[in-house]
Amino acid sequence: SQVRFALERRAVMLATQRASDADIASVKGFWVDVMNHSAAMSTGDMVLADEEFHRRLVGLSHNKEIMSFMDIVTRRIHVARHVDIEQLSSWNLRSFDAHMNVIDFIALRKTEEALQALTDHIDMSLKRAIEITREMVARFFLVEASASLQAADRSSKAEKVTA
Repeated sequence: SQVRFALERRAVMLATQRASDADIASVKGFWVDVMNHSAAMSTGDMVLADEEFHRRLVGLSHNKEIMSFMDIVTRRIHVARHVDIEQLSSWNLRSFDAHMNVIDFIALRKTEEALQALTDHIDMSLKRAIEITREMVARFFLVEASASLQAADRSSKAEKVTA
């Protein structure tokens, strides 16, 4: 998450300098469309839409290296993001607002305000990281335990059949 934070901060700084008004409007339009359809979207769809927003946001920097590294980071944190969005019903409104704030400040070429909006948005995610990690570990062990119990049950049934 710290790498994501550093990449996105640099991308936002560059975006306020390099992105065209049309490019910024396109990213904003994408997110407005997501907002308009969010009630019907699954958690998985929301994760993908959120990742796409951040990919497009970073794309405004017109820096291929930042974009490439961001793709790697996005893949690595995908599962954690899914748990985060799945657990928080309030995620949608907070992220909608945060995304709109960042893109609006970029459009106004207000670098410091855009960086602060981004920082506030990512800080929310960082605070959830430990909780998400715990949830992911718990899910992993539940799946493992369930598989072990099912295997033991099948073995027990097989023994009864052959007896």
